[in-house]
Order: sequence, then structure tokens, then C-alpha cells
Amino acid sequence: MKQKFSIKRVLKSFFRSPRKISEAFIIYVVEHTDKANPGNSLCAVVPEIHRVKKALEMVNHYGHLSEAYCKALVKRFEDDFPLDIELSIINLKEPHLIYYLTNAGHTWSPEAKGLMRLKDPVAYEHNAMVLPPKEALVHLANLESGSWYDVHDKITQGLFWLYRDKGYIIQKGSLWHITDKGRKLADRYRSQLQQG
Repeated sequence: MKQKFSIKRVLKSFFRSPRKISEAFIIYVVEHTDKANPGNSLCAVVPEIHRVKKALEMVNHYGHLSEAYCKALVKRFEDDFPLDIELSIINLKEPHLIYYLTNAGHTWSPEAKGLMRLKDPVAYEHNAMVLPPKEALVHLANLESGSWYDVHDKITQGLFWLYRDKGYIIQKGSLWHITDKGRKLADRYRSQLQQG
């Protein structure tokens, strides 16, 4: 007998007690999510997808789904990113999510970097070239303006767009300029980085 789910009922239960969400429901949500335009039902189970390898592999297989998943993870966890999610992503057969998560602005933990260096040296080298979010904004503030093509090897496109959307930079075509808001935050980050 095939199990039928009520997404609304399970999501209400999930928000009351996060660990009660079943693996079958996570797979169901991922399978029934529009792969080209993921919606809110996916976002609701994002913190739990890594627990189910089949669901994580499905997310890893579709570009738009991978992008939505990684952006939601970075937004949800920011500076308190769970190591078990990083390790689950690194242990996948294909490394797509590693790149999507870096592009979304994630800074990998030292433990995750160590495993990545062993499992996927190419992804490790890519992530070693990319600046973490705070250092990236300081780098842009130091340059003040320029072409996206001059900074794309150090700052991911996702992070660049995030800075644009938050008003830290203004972009016109491939040219960008730091804003006063971006400069002030970069100054704060610069002092934090010098103290740390």
C-alpha cells in the first residue's frame, strides 16, 4: 500500500518538533518538487535533507534544485553551519553541491576542508581560491570599483549577487562600484579580521 502524505499536516508537525519528519516524507518532497522552480515545501525540509542520502543525491542531480537548496542552507545556518551537512555533501559521489554551496557564500569548516582535500582535491583547490564572505567584501572595498571579470576567480557569482541585492555594491553590466553601505560593513569586517 502506497503511503499518502498531507504536506500541510506534516509541515505543521515538523515546525513543532523538527526530528519527527520521516525519511519517506523528505524523499516525497524532493521527488515532487518542481526541479526548475523549487518552492516552499523544499525549503521546509532543507535542514533535514542531508539525513537521507537518496534525497540528497536527487538534489545534487538538478542544478536549480541544488542552487535553491544551498541558498536556503546558507540563509538558515549562516555562521553556525552543521558539520554533518558539510560532510554529507562532501561524501556524495558527484561534487556538484560542493560548488553550489561555495557559490551561495558558505565558508567551509576546517574539518570539512580536510575531508574535501582527501575526497576531491579539485573542489578543494577551487574553494581555496575563493575568498570567504567577509574577506570578499573587504577585497571589493579595497578595489572600490572594477569589472566582474577581474574578481570572479576570488568572489563567487552567488556572493557577488548577494552583495548587489543587499546594496553593498552597485552593478551595471559587468562593472561594479562599492556603496557607502558596503564600505562601512567592509571597515567593520576589516577590524574583526585584524583582531581575530
